[in-house]
Amino acid sequence: MFDLKNYNGNKIICSCKREHIPAVKNIVNKKGAASDILSVLKNYYAAGHIAFVTSSDIPQEIIEKIKSSLKKNYKITSVVYPENAQVNKENAQKILQCPEEVRFIIGVGSGSLIDIIKLSLHLRKNTNYIFCPTAPSTFAYALSHFNYIESGILKTEKSPEMKCLVLDEDIYSCAPKKLIASGCGEIFSRYLTLFDNYFENRLAKTHLCTELTDSIKYDLDCFLKDCKKYGNLSTKSVMETLIDISLKESVLSEETALKGGEILANLISLKARGRLACGTDAFIAAVSILSFYKLYFKKDFPDITLPSDKLGSLNILRKYCNLNYVYYLNRFLIDKNSDYLKDAYIIKEYREDLKDILNSTPSLDLLCSIFRRFFSDCGYFLNSYIGQKDIFSLMAASYPLIKGTPLIKHLTAGGFTEASLGMCSI
Repeated sequence: MFDLKNYNGNKIICSCKREHIPAVKNIVNKKGAASDILSVLKNYYAAGHIAFVTSSDIPQEIIEKIKSSLKKNYKITSVVYPENAQVNKENAQKILQCPEEVRFIIGVGSGSLIDIIKLSLHLRKNTNYIFCPTAPSTFAYALSHFNYIESGILKTEKSPEMKCLVLDEDIYSCAPKKLIASGCGEIFSRYLTLFDNYFENRLAKTHLCTELTDSIKYDLDCFLKDCKKYGNLSTKSVMETLIDISLKESVLSEETALKGGEILANLISLKARGRLACGTDAFIAAVSILSFYKLYFKKDFPDITLPSDKLGSLNILRKYCNLNYVYYLNRFLIDKNSDYLKDAYIIKEYREDLKDILNSTPSLDLLCSIFRRFFSDCGYFLNSYIGQKDIFSLMAASYPLIKGTPLIKHLTAGGFTEASLGMCSI
């Protein structure tokens, strides 16, 4: 559906009869593409003052290569963030404080940098941007929404339109292995997203575009097949799969509510102080939640688990992640037991259908083994920042943050995750 070589950012009308508009206007995808940034920029901003935004971990030769081509035509204000900078309004201030005449941003980096730019331009109107990724590490480059923290509250907003995404294989192929693993983790995490989409379609009768959903499933299966066949795939394959799937996700729905897997990934990132790449957070979250889904459908569990310990959940979120206790306590006050009971009835009706969909997802052991191939010293690196007990505690506590109706919300609201982990005291 998306040909990255001839991509034009036009709206798409698919079999669901809806018009889909991607979040990225144009894509340049070729070796040496960074050298064309000047000509690309001229299409949108002929001359003037620009901000050049990057992070301290980007090799200086990459930065100078791109900046040198821009200096003759533009006045440049440089903004440099530390590695793994948090996505919040405090960090967005660096861009917001650029001179008033700055009306275009060139971003060079990966991970949180793209979301910091998105947040800045969400607040700073009439400013456009181009981004050049330095690693195939995240779906965020082309997604239609972004997440950030404000006053201890997880928020999500619609992404400002990106004028051009510049994919230069000469640049992103030099990324560290842990960032390539991050991209692989992002891709595999979408098996959870697909199941949640199918689940919510049945539970809440939400719209499901089967053409796009089936296309994403095909991309995932092809990527997994190539991983099994060839071992470690090229960075080009990881990057192009990331962009292709994220473009499809960006037009799949305008809904920006944080879902279960995305919530847990954000909590893992907060607990680890942002030291893990976002795709690693997403992978850990997806595998953890899918393992509980498989446990739930393994047997026909009677509905006798205790209700979730809501105050205990909030204390875990406050202690581990510094999230706003009072805000999420107020959200608890409007929860309805009848919603839980209604969901339980519908899940029982669709149980076998959902079980079949879940069983069609790949073996979690297989996904983990492939992820480790991309990741040098995976076990030591991950356990340095977050342990298995932390992950399960965060998953059980995630209920007050989840919007929509993914299955993990039902399992945490009803105490299934706590009971299964031995966290409930009777």
